[in-house]
Amino acid sequence: MFCLNGASMFFFRSFSFASENRWAARH
Repeated sequence: MFCLNGASMFFFRSFSFASENRWAARH
């Protein structure tokens, strides 16, 4: 089975990065 924890962390980091990027672009 694939490392679900790792995948979840990757998705979480990607989402967090995208959110931060959007915030920076908005300002």
